[in-house]
Amino acid sequence: MYVDCNLYILLASYLDENNAFTWYFLGFSVYISNTTNKEDGVLCFRDTNYTRATIPNPVNITCPYHGRYVIYYNNRTHPPYPEGYFDEAWNTLCEVEVYGCDVYTYGVDCKRCGNCSGGVQCNHVTGSCPKGCDAGIYGVKCDLECGNNTYGVECKELCGNCSNGEPCHHVDGTCPHGCDAGMYGDKCDKECGNKTYGVECKELCGNCSNGEPCHHVDGTCPHGCDAGMYGDKCDKECGNNTYGMECQELCGNCSNGEPCHHVDGTCPHGCVAGMYGDKCDKECGNKTYGVECKELCGNCSNGEPCHHVDGTCPHGCVAGMYGVTCKESCGNCSNGDTCNDVDGSCPYGCDLGVYGKTCDKACQSGRYGISCTKACGQNCQGCNRFNGVCEFGCHPGWTGTFCEKRSNYRI
Repeated sequence: MYVDCNLYILLASYLDENNAFTWYFLGFSVYISNTTNKEDGVLCFRDTNYTRATIPNPVNITCPYHGRYVIYYNNRTHPPYPEGYFDEAWNTLCEVEVYGCDVYTYGVDCKRCGNCSGGVQCNHVTGSCPKGCDAGIYGVKCDLECGNNTYGVECKELCGNCSNGEPCHHVDGTCPHGCDAGMYGDKCDKECGNKTYGVECKELCGNCSNGEPCHHVDGTCPHGCDAGMYGDKCDKECGNNTYGMECQELCGNCSNGEPCHHVDGTCPHGCVAGMYGDKCDKECGNKTYGVECKELCGNCSNGEPCHHVDGTCPHGCVAGMYGVTCKESCGNCSNGDTCNDVDGSCPYGCDLGVYGKTCDKACQSGRYGISCTKACGQNCQGCNRFNGVCEFGCHPGWTGTFCEKRSNYRI
């Protein structure tokens, strides 16, 4: 075994300063070598100062060198020698104990080496690593873990955004408890993509303007929303009868008060009466009104258009017409007078042969004249409703225009 060693040398169990054998040990040396030849090794210790009174027994020697053999050597051929030495050198050792450090340790205390790169052994004296440190470790002795949000070889890599600001793993940069909002990956070094955001990128972006991605952390849209959407995250559809960009457009008059489409303002089930167009924002024109503008206006005064919803005429009807839509023709008013444009009544009664509020009913059988106020001759089979002439003949025994003469009358 190759060792760095501590030597415990018991010179002799009976040796002290008053013993004559003491001087034989003065000037001894200790070598550490990888062979049995001391010349191949390194001098670990040489006594040049001990005296018979000061040489300790036992002697403890620390040799901070690495080798396979411990060689005890004493001679009288290479001065100088300590005071009081004897001309002859004897190796009458009682006991030698060698305590060595194993590999991957260093120093007099056999401290364990740090994490040297590639598993290389550290310097057996200083503990330094000749080829640097393993990933995640730093320091001369490679005994310190990366800190300050760094990891990897020489701690040159920066940690990603670990959850709650926790440090990443000092070796591989992984995050022990996941990522901060907006980040993903083992190292939490990638921003959410594919229109996602938030913790673990589980939230879907709203409808950001021009299809842009939302902010990877909070989902906000950097340049506003697509048409029909609103809110910081553009995840809410326009309401309150609005549509379009920033919900600034007002819906038209959709059927049954339904909201229009939040993007383009179209009405899903058509328009209310009086309106037309995809957005139901145009009033009926060309003298039309009603649902889908299918109804034609009546004869409004001065050729004015009727109301686009109900077809009413704002300033009444032309002469000869009446009703809320001016589509009804006046009856036969007396002397050709114009009827009331609201209810069609004749202010001065009816003309010959008609009766009723609007003078549009022919006289009943047996009546004729203005407002049908006159009765036909009693002998008529049925008279003309205008002039009372018995145009359908007389009852038997009567004759004359009005069946007013007996047929057997003689001059």
